Amino acid sequence: MQSLGKENYSSVSDFILLGLSSESQVRMALFTFFLLLYLITLLGNGLIITLIYLDSHLHTPMYFFLSILSLVDMSYVSTTMPQMLVNMVYPRRTISWGACVAQMFIFLVLGIAECVLYAIMAYDRYVAICFPLHYTLLMSRSVCIKIVTVCWSISIAGALIYTVFTMRLPYCGPRKINHFFCEVPAVLKLACADTALNDRLDFILGFILLLVPLSLILASYVRILASILRNHSSQGRLKSLSTCASHVTVVIMFYGPAMIMYMRPGSWYDPERDKKLALFYNVVSAFFNPIIYSLRNKDVKGAFLKILGLRGQITMRDINQSALTEFILLGFAPNPRINPLLFAFFLVFYLLILVSNSLLITLIRQDSRLHTPMYFFISVLSMLDVCYTTTTVPQMLVHILSQKRTISFARCVAQMYIFLLFGVTESWLFSIMSVDRYMAICQPLRYKVIMSRWVCLALVGICVAYGVVGGLCYTFFAMRLPYCGPNEIDHYFCEVPAVLKLACADTALNDLVDFITGFNVIVVPLSLVVIVYANIFAAIMKIRSAQGRIKAFSTCASHITVVTMFAIPCIIMYMSPGSDSLSNNGKKMALFYNIATAFLNPVIYSLRNKDVKKAFLKLMGWCNAPE
Repeated sequence: MQSLGKENYSSVSDFILLGLSSESQVRMALFTFFLLLYLITLLGNGLIITLIYLDSHLHTPMYFFLSILSLVDMSYVSTTMPQMLVNMVYPRRTISWGACVAQMFIFLVLGIAECVLYAIMAYDRYVAICFPLHYTLLMSRSVCIKIVTVCWSISIAGALIYTVFTMRLPYCGPRKINHFFCEVPAVLKLACADTALNDRLDFILGFILLLVPLSLILASYVRILASILRNHSSQGRLKSLSTCASHVTVVIMFYGPAMIMYMRPGSWYDPERDKKLALFYNVVSAFFNPIIYSLRNKDVKGAFLKILGLRGQITMRDINQSALTEFILLGFAPNPRINPLLFAFFLVFYLLILVSNSLLITLIRQDSRLHTPMYFFISVLSMLDVCYTTTTVPQMLVHILSQKRTISFARCVAQMYIFLLFGVTESWLFSIMSVDRYMAICQPLRYKVIMSRWVCLALVGICVAYGVVGGLCYTFFAMRLPYCGPNEIDHYFCEVPAVLKLACADTALNDLVDFITGFNVIVVPLSLVVIVYANIFAAIMKIRSAQGRIKAFSTCASHITVVTMFAIPCIIMYMSPGSDSLSNNGKKMALFYNIATAFLNPVIYSLRNKDVKKAFLKLMGWCNAPE
């Protein structure tokens, strides 16, 4: 079967995405703004999904559809935003023809799914308000799953038609897409053929996929309003209107711009206006979705306060039908004679970690010679190490001396998530640091251009995004299980493998999820590190100067040492079946990648690095090295 690229006889093999602005200063400001917006969107929607899954009071059709909407929104923005952020800081903004087709199709699948989902949610509210006695029967779990399946089927079919009819046209040049992603109207403008058929098709599809769902929504809410007005209780009317207000708000924000974009004639094309409209239904609606559904919804706010422990004592009965309300962290040694020694040892260790990593951050910030991408990433690594150890060590020190070693369920969840967030971020940061070394050694002339300040910030932002999503995935699947007793965690903090041992349910699914997640957040970055260093070593061996080879090897040696110490224990801990994880070995390995690497990181990067040592001597006034 011929590919689309061959079918349409196009001479263009890739496109250039012009983005939102061509001015570098404006792009820098936009990068910061949209990176923050993207991370908040992921965190907000991820939190909505977690709350709905954990709180049994939210296990209703309305919140089931809301969780699907949040999942779609997370995927929707991730189809366009990461690439947009990279293009803002990277001079080369090309996208291959195949990648453009894939992005267009995925974006349309998710966009159409959201259109249909809004109509489904309106119908759900109509049944709940107008037929309350028949609601559980009409909107049963199986019915909800079937409705969502139909929603996805419609979205895949609609997206396929849009994409095939757009990419069947020949594209001979120019190849500059005046947009921040491959959206149908913007791509059609580059076609070197008549697009009248596409305009008619887009209008017909827009009518079916936008106007029909919108009409269903309007019909549902007309019936809902009529039913509300017949309700003689003013309190009942206010409650019903409040239930629907958030949905109506989101629908208006999404459908208005989408209809203008996809149902207008091609002659009305305005690239600057279209980019703003696309931002509205792609980014803004996904950002406001969790805000509207949390601030205007008492049930979601109640679930959030309950998870934080701010509304009464949180009980596992409310979260996953468990009997436990807290856990006991056993730590290392129950022997009172050993405890003071352990306390003194780990306290000294922790203080050294704080002082040494803070010193490394200070040196890099103060010495202008260290204002390079390599040292920027080292300073981020040191900051992560400080946060990483602070998540676990202070609590461990308190528990060593205290008789009471309990931790509430909410704090256990929070500690687990924060620990994983920093851990996953650090795992990906190691791979970014290896790429930086590759560019410095193998592309020295282009190094400053490729690894610019904003590219470095974008890469760190991507690492954080992986940390947010990876930590959420681990925590969500660990805490969905029931915990009936015992409540003693044989560890010094709430780590996933140790907590899973207490679950009174089959953890086979968790073992599978942990393996898959571990592969993505540990093995994939480690594989990238290995591949990059294989290329680096190949390049080093071509250097004729023995002194040059030694210098290049020395530059990479510290990074390889830290990566090895961090990745190997993590792989053993998080990618082995739960039944094979021994408690004592688990605690020792956790100490290694949680504390030992954080301690050795500043030692390795200072003792093995002349620039850092010179910066330290200069700071102490022992060396008056020139700038």
